[in-house]
Amino acid sequence: MALLSPVSKVRWVIGLLILVPVIAVWWLLVSGSWLTFKVISRSMEPTLLVNDCIIMRKQYEFPVLDNLIVVLKDPEGTDIPIVKRVVAGPDSIVDVRHGKVYLDNSKTPLEGDRIRNVRDRHWVLDADQIFVMGDNRNNSEDSTDFGPLRRDDIIGVVTWRYWPFARIGSIH
Repeated sequence: MALLSPVSKVRWVIGLLILVPVIAVWWLLVSGSWLTFKVISRSMEPTLLVNDCIIMRKQYEFPVLDNLIVVLKDPEGTDIPIVKRVVAGPDSIVDVRHGKVYLDNSKTPLEGDRIRNVRDRHWVLDADQIFVMGDNRNNSEDSTDFGPLRRDDIIGVVTWRYWPFARIGSIH
């Protein structure tokens, strides 16, 4: 049996370095642990743009929900999921006053644009509810419109953007 030349060894190692992650991602997608999704609305701009292709981790127990970007069942009952940011988790208090969002009776509003055309509202979330909003506050139909959602409405947590190639990377 002939020994591999140094160049052949390097090619073999590079091949393994490419093949192993490809097989791992393929396995996660085939096993159903991870799902792919294409963004179809402007509600999460500038974080996610229309036609961004993302990978979400499908998991039913999320230890901390606040500030995660999630894919949810559409509260209006369509088969098209929606993408939003969790701004408040279970047992939270959410107030919208003068176009700003306040959590748990805080005097400081959440960061983000002032929400136009939203009347002042108050929600007390139950132990199984979340409050979601789009990052593009004035171009998003979210919990300020349809109210809190159930944790069970979460399909997955967005973890990675794989298209377009120029914006590939982790989503936080």
